[in-house]
Amino acid sequence: YTWPALTNGHDRLFVTASRDGARIVAVVHNSSTGAADVAVFGPDSGTPIATTSLALGMPVVGIDLSADGGSLLVSADMALRVIALPSFAVRYTAQPMSAVFHAQAISGDGAVFAIGRMGRVDVFRRNASGAYAFAFSHTLAGTNYCDRLDVSDDGSTLVAGFDFNDTNLKVVVD
Repeated sequence: YTWPALTNGHDRLFVTASRDGARIVAVVHNSSTGAADVAVFGPDSGTPIATTSLALGMPVVGIDLSADGGSLLVSADMALRVIALPSFAVRYTAQPMSAVFHAQAISGDGAVFAIGRMGRVDVFRRNASGAYAFAFSHTLAGTNYCDRLDVSDDGSTLVAGFDFNDTNLKVVVD
């Protein structure tokens, strides 16, 4: 697949696949529009089954696809989206007040997602009505940022990697 838009040779290209390989997603920052161009593929074709552009206001910093391939979490420096695939229906959108780093994760069924920030991880859970709501924050004392995350398929376990930027000599995994 060749993206129809120019990307200016930057590294804002992301790919991911569902656990069973039935759904493949690629996201690239479109330099001409500033949007995140999303393409969803099946396992046997280089032609997307669905495409869209997400106006996030800034370049994407990371994506994560639920194991079942039904939910895509897209994060930018100051924007979040959880979208249903392949319909692209928006399940959650936010413009957080603090920067998002390269840390985002979504559970296997898309019911739980987490976002890394300065000194903390914010966790959101989908409620009975299907809307996401803030569940809790996991914080770590010191001058640090959460730079890597993962959530177990069943949403019960969160692992977070924090980089300390006071001396740049310490990493903590919780």
